[in-house]
Amino acid sequence: MKARMTAGLWFLFVLCCAVSAFAQNRLDIALEGPWIFYKEPKFTTTAGTSTVLIAIAPKVKGHYPLVFGTGNGFLVDPGVYCVGFGNNCTPNALTNLAWDGYVDPSPVQVSKPAGWDWTTLGSVAYVLILPMPDSYSADGQYSMSFQSAFPKPGVPGPTTASGSHAIGVQLHYATGPNMLYLLTCLGVPSVATCNTSTSTTPQTNSGTLRISVKTVENYANSDICDHHVHRAYHKMLHLVDDSLASNKQIAYIDVPAYDDNCSPCDPQQDQVSSECSGMDMPTVPAVQDVAKALDTLVAFLKENLQQHSTEVRLPELAKQADALTGKFPTQSQLLELKKALEASEKGIEDLLQTTTDSAVALSHDDAGFRGLRLNLQVAASQERGLVHADDDLTIFAHSGKDCRAPTMQVQ
Repeated sequence: MKARMTAGLWFLFVLCCAVSAFAQNRLDIALEGPWIFYKEPKFTTTAGTSTVLIAIAPKVKGHYPLVFGTGNGFLVDPGVYCVGFGNNCTPNALTNLAWDGYVDPSPVQVSKPAGWDWTTLGSVAYVLILPMPDSYSADGQYSMSFQSAFPKPGVPGPTTASGSHAIGVQLHYATGPNMLYLLTCLGVPSVATCNTSTSTTPQTNSGTLRISVKTVENYANSDICDHHVHRAYHKMLHLVDDSLASNKQIAYIDVPAYDDNCSPCDPQQDQVSSECSGMDMPTVPAVQDVAKALDTLVAFLKENLQQHSTEVRLPELAKQADALTGKFPTQSQLLELKKALEASEKGIEDLLQTTTDSAVALSHDDAGFRGLRLNLQVAASQERGLVHADDDLTIFAHSGKDCRAPTMQVQ
């Protein structure tokens, strides 16, 4: 009896551990925003070629920068990247993009013209190389129609198709990594050239990796004409087929008839009136390069306030600057940087007060005091600007609403 009980407990232990390990390794990747998907059958690897999934999102006015993360994420600049399952670009043996077990996501089918090359789009879009998923599903769908011509007053736009299409996608992986990396591709994308990590800290596989491109929140200027969707769709389609020669039937989205209030300023047209600026999407504030600004601050402190390095937290700021050089700062790194900057600002305030008190006590204000106070004031100004940029990055990574532009699949 005791032996059977021991064997039974051991079986339960093994079963629980196996389930736990399996659950830990599963991964979903949620792609939110105006995404185009393309199955690349000949991505160069060390052993030949493999099939990979290419995900492309255009840089669109009125959208925040791309956010990549599983909880401690970071903002990303346009470019070509590989999502590494581990610290390497790692295609798998899968070749099909399947939606087995889920409702058909129905991405808009887009035909690529001869010569289309996704590897050249890094300057105007976010281009991600991913291992092929075991399956994929829609993360929300929205009903829409497509026209082959833009409508004119009294002349409807010829509607060629309508229906519900995915406005976001989830990629499902039965086996995922412990850590996820975003790797920069230098030169022609391949396993060999996509190998430089964009952050100092990889993302822990927490079950879901979110890759989001979101629109600006602005309830005071609601987009009743859906211009942000139309603009995103227009940008997406032109990334694949700039002349629209291969996709004339779906050249426009949701313009079945001319609307006096919305159509004159619809961004799907080649030209709109200069009077349309009032209906435009809110502008996303420029995102400052925090790593570059921190390098500038540290250089100034070393040159002008080295003798007060402890008070202005120079060693700590210099260490953080070294860590962030050429990298995108994660949310936790931004938090640590803000703490260091606020401590440095407090040290500068104390030094300014000390120099003022000393000048009063000595009944004079010589050039040495004036120069020190000027340097302290310059440093304080730089730090205030850097704290503001730090806050902006943190807000951008968590704010916004989903763009309802449909997903696309290139054939």
